[in-house]
Amino acid sequence: MKRFLQSVIARACCVSLVGISLIVFSQSIARWMIMVGGLLFIIPGLVSLIGFFRRDSEGRGVMLYPLVAAGSILFGVILLIWPDLFKEAMIYILVGMLMLAAATQSYSLWRIHRSGVRLSGLYHLVPALELAAGLYVILAKNEALVPGLPAIIVGSGFILYALLEFWTVYLVRKSNIGSDNTVVQREN
Repeated sequence: MKRFLQSVIARACCVSLVGISLIVFSQSIARWMIMVGGLLFIIPGLVSLIGFFRRDSEGRGVMLYPLVAAGSILFGVILLIWPDLFKEAMIYILVGMLMLAAATQSYSLWRIHRSGVRLSGLYHLVPALELAAGLYVILAKNEALVPGLPAIIVGSGFILYALLEFWTVYLVRKSNIGSDNTVVQREN
């Protein structure tokens, strides 16, 4: 259980950093994330291409390997040069991640409740709000009113997710869940 709680804390820290970045840099964060993604496509493509040409002539079999590396490099260059082409798609990917996190969080709360930890019904409101925020970004096209609004909404949802994860860890530690996922009663 200790390792599980540590992974929840690490995940919550990462998600809160992404959420804060999305809020603070709402107008430019999607562009920078796409450009970093472009670099992440270029680097392995270059390593694969260099590795292919450094091999001896006997080891060369199928010629598809350098084509895949070149395609990766080309896609990375396109992401670096024209990040605005993929900006809207990046927001939808982030919304998908938020909605998946909300569904996972709802399931985790249900499992924690089944193990014996007392949770208020209000805890399930947070994942519902995260899902609603994701649906709002998908369905409402009003970025012209407030530039960067989708990124701000998704960032707020990520921060809300992280805060509930931190609170859940606190509740689980407070209730002393045993190794068999049952609540161990504290003796005073």
